[in-house]
Amino acid sequence: MEPRSIALTTAVCTLMFSAVLAWHAYMVRERLPGVTTWAWGGAAATAGLALTAGQGWLAPMWSMVTANTLMMASMGLLMRGAGRLHGIAWPGRLWWVLPAAVAGLSVGFTYWWPDPGWRIAVISLMLAAGSGTAVGLFIGLRRPLLRPAIWLISAPLTLLTLLLIARAFEALFVLPPDGLSVLPVNVLTFAVGGACYCACLLGLVLMVQLELAEQLQAQADRDSLTGTLNRRGLVGVLLQLRGPAAVLALDVDHFKRVNDDYGHAMGDSVLALLGRVLHSTLRQTDWVARLGGEEFCAVLPDVAMEGAHVSAERVRLAFYRACQDELDMNVTLSVGVALMANGADFDNGWGAADAALYRAKEGGRNRVVLADGLLTRRPGSTRPAPLEPSL
Repeated sequence: MEPRSIALTTAVCTLMFSAVLAWHAYMVRERLPGVTTWAWGGAAATAGLALTAGQGWLAPMWSMVTANTLMMASMGLLMRGAGRLHGIAWPGRLWWVLPAAVAGLSVGFTYWWPDPGWRIAVISLMLAAGSGTAVGLFIGLRRPLLRPAIWLISAPLTLLTLLLIARAFEALFVLPPDGLSVLPVNVLTFAVGGACYCACLLGLVLMVQLELAEQLQAQADRDSLTGTLNRRGLVGVLLQLRGPAAVLALDVDHFKRVNDDYGHAMGDSVLALLGRVLHSTLRQTDWVARLGGEEFCAVLPDVAMEGAHVSAERVRLAFYRACQDELDMNVTLSVGVALMANGADFDNGWGAADAALYRAKEGGRNRVVLADGLLTRRPGSTRPAPLEPSL
């Protein structure tokens, strides 16, 4: 097959994958914002390949300038979509600067310096720069769950980058009088490069599926009100825990009175606030779960009793202050602290922490109790604060 036929065949393939991406974009555009950009990138590649196939029949403005610009734009949109989907600023303005540069160079080589060797070489190197940049962006994501999709995107784009570089050198040093179309590297670039781009779009479709699967898994493992893990999610993370950890049993004091006096909507606000306080106060490596009602659990890996005590006190004070500042209420928290050997020892650790929590309740609430029986207090917290709104 000669290059124009290959380009047309590849355009049909990219059109199909672009349609799949467009359908995903329509269905999940709010949850996966970058997919729409990918669909536009696939559409740009389809149009660029179709115009490339029209060389000899269409004017150079369409078959060269517009076609090259659209192919570079497709690379830029792939990078832009990945950045939007994963919330990263890189590659910044590069996603539209490269297409603009290709457009300007294509016009110059087509109308002011009509040297086919240099035109093909420079445009090929620009396209290689775009595909190589896209490879760096996707490999840099470092998302274990997305690794199959990342490799399915990056490996073909890497091969395409190498083929474009080889095509550039062939155009400069081996270009025969009757044109580049008869040279093997050029034919190989169109054939293998087209397959590579189709594989890249397939990888994008796979990435969308994996992202959706991850979101569904997160929804199944998390409490919708507080954003913390639920029981199912906690069981899953405990399987990953191999070393010792501290266990915190946390319970909102007089929570039933909050619901009775202020309504369940206010009670939900208190629970949601506690979830935010736990996430902002504890370490990113700590796990927080809502086990039911107003009862929460926190697992702090590689923390001794003293460090767990400090963390528990920090949470208790931060929650009390947050309730005053955000809800204009005085709501307190009781905490029990225990240690466990590993994730398999959670039942024993939780039992000890829950017993310590019970003693905190019996001792007057608004306090932290350690599993060894030591009752701890901070100045000014020897008795529970009233539930009435602060004046």
